[in-house]
Amino acid sequence: MKERNETPRAAVGDVVARVRPLAARVADRCACELVGVRYVNEAGGWVLRVILDRPGGVTVEECAAVSRRLSVLLDVEDSIPHAYTLEVTSPGVERELCGAEEYRRYVGRRVRIETRGSVRGRKLIRGVLDGLEGEVLRIREESGDALEVPLERVARARLEMDL
Repeated sequence: MKERNETPRAAVGDVVARVRPLAARVADRCACELVGVRYVNEAGGWVLRVILDRPGGVTVEECAAVSRRLSVLLDVEDSIPHAYTLEVTSPGVERELCGAEEYRRYVGRRVRIETRGSVRGRKLIRGVLDGLEGEVLRIREESGDALEVPLERVARARLEMDL
């Protein structure tokens, strides 16, 4: 068995690619939408995080049902090369945004964008999501300035609570 720190970055992407269609199928059967799949090495070991949503939010019971069904499929498919913890959750109030559809869905909401490399000299951008044009996010900062962030430069994007 591999040590927990030995999984290379490419293998992490492979795990996510194999798990995503299984998780989407199970989520759909439970009347939920698959928002994201993350496979991360945290302090306690590897965590496979499956994020679900639906209009009105998901319940603990729905997360548990998806977890039970997905766990069985993952065991049968043997998709993950070593020990891990399966975590099925909702995206939460300050949800991470995953993909073009979510950027479009949350236009007008406050966001926090962390970038790969700097955009206008910064790696952290906060403002209102004005939209997605092609492969570029448009953010309106509190100063009123418009900022364009290429999707390829987005390391992480989250909603922020409106105060």
